[in-house]
Amino acid sequence: MATVELKGLGQRFGASAVVEGVDLSIADGEFMVLLGPSGCGKSTTLRMIAGLETISEGEVMIDGRKVNDVAAKDRDIAMVFQSYALYPHMNVRDNLAFGLRRRRISPAEIERRVAKAALSLGLEPYLERRPSALSGGQRQRVAVGRAIVRDPKVFLFDEPLSNLDASLRVNMRGELSTLHQRLAATMIYVTHDQVEAMTMGSRICIMKDGHVMQVGAPMAVYREPQNAFVAGFLGSPPMNLIPAEIIAAGERSELRIAETRLRLETALKPGAVTLGIRPEELALDAGATSLGAITGTVSSIEQLGAETIVTLTLPEGLIRARLDNRCKLTLGEPLALHVEAGTLHFFDRATGQLVGRA
Repeated sequence: MATVELKGLGQRFGASAVVEGVDLSIADGEFMVLLGPSGCGKSTTLRMIAGLETISEGEVMIDGRKVNDVAAKDRDIAMVFQSYALYPHMNVRDNLAFGLRRRRISPAEIERRVAKAALSLGLEPYLERRPSALSGGQRQRVAVGRAIVRDPKVFLFDEPLSNLDASLRVNMRGELSTLHQRLAATMIYVTHDQVEAMTMGSRICIMKDGHVMQVGAPMAVYREPQNAFVAGFLGSPPMNLIPAEIIAAGERSELRIAETRLRLETALKPGAVTLGIRPEELALDAGATSLGAITGTVSSIEQLGAETIVTLTLPEGLIRARLDNRCKLTLGEPLALHVEAGTLHFFDRATGQLVGRA
């Protein structure tokens, strides 16, 4: 396998930057997920690594070798696309073997690799079938198998599960994670689905407007977002972001949200901020660690079986909480949600960057 390093990577069309200044180091055997909304530049970044897009600036290094001017076929990578890209007139066996035959691998070696990939992915019963006779999940496994037989240095995945239904996506997530562990391969995976990112990635690289916003382990990024974009993007529901003000109060500080004041445990720099708090860090009942309560009007109740998502309307906007499914709520009623100590994030109003936690 191999390391991958991006140094100041960018792509421009005239004065417009699609990707700009991407610095990212991917370790040997790591499963890196490029995550972000549509149009953020994640697929373009992946395609520049693959050699399918022009690099306007910066460098792509694979195993310490600069590959900017190396043809895609010579980079020793394998890419799995969203569309599967299988040959409809060939059966599964021939689809798996096609790339190897073009590289003039010996027939015996081709047969060995195809048999090994088919066994690994549970494709043995389908080797004589054509793609039209396969389910969506089976076709995706064939696409993955075609990458595996090449034994590349790096696997690239461009939203490979987007065409599958919900249950198949769950199954394929598990299969790809198991495959990564078994192969110990370097994998770079593009998705806009944060569940895929959180459950599969060794690390996540979150992108916005062609820039890297934060890189880290899934739970580290979730718990410690470095800016308001990451805070508001990760999570379902995402972190609540509402305008607030920090006020000096002796050795401690207070947080003012309209008429509500919460007593903080530490002294923070006074000023206007954006308050960030996760929905699961709000509770109906006051505990020993409560900083106080935020009161609003119940405007939405979503009963999801194991939990209930309630939305409160405040003068500053909306705030959502993840509550126990046994709680009794009524639309239009006032409700107080208590805030747990140690759960607050404060972001600069102008830049969106994290300025403190409490």
